[in-house]
Amino acid sequence: MARGDLAEAARILNARPVRSRDEIGTAYRAMLQMSGDLNARVTVCRLGGGCCNCGRHG
Repeated sequence: MARGDLAEAARILNARPVRSRDEIGTAYRAMLQMSGDLNARVTVCRLGGGCCNCGRHG
């Protein structure tokens, strides 16, 4: 994700789901949520939407 390859990050995160309810599972679920939210914002920005706060469109 740090390099911006969101599709690859999603593939890796979803390849081996973590089902535990401990700290590892909580962190995994948070990362999935953040990855999905970030991907949605980038997709909206690339499509010319107006909710990504990039400052390039209204």
